[in-house]
Amino acid sequence: MAVQTPQSNAIIIVNQLTVLSIQMYQMVLTMQDLQARIVDQGTEATLQQFGTCALMPDGSPGAPDGTPVQTNPMDPVLFPTMTQMISYAQFAACAGFMNAMEQIINTPQNMAIIAPFLGDS
Repeated sequence: MAVQTPQSNAIIIVNQLTVLSIQMYQMVLTMQDLQARIVDQGTEATLQQFGTCALMPDGSPGAPDGTPVQTNPMDPVLFPTMTQMISYAQFAACAGFMNAMEQIINTPQNMAIIAPFLGDS
């Protein structure tokens, strides 16, 4: 195994930072796409109408709710293709977190820092 030097460690760190910068930029693009689709497709209003169910003490799905309860998970019996049992309230919190992260990363100053690493990305 090669001996690590301060110079080789510095190069490794620069390479990792470059990759991270590109990944963060790609995350911004993904977040912007998701935000646009949430708005354009009326996702929030649709999800608020999804059937929900109570949770059993062990965390498994229970009886369906008569009307949607925003803090109860969407009923996996009605929506078997959902990969995660999530409530509308959890979805809204995740969307809010995503929006906050996108705003932090996607400032003119931060994008100017990331831009040199992007090349043709």
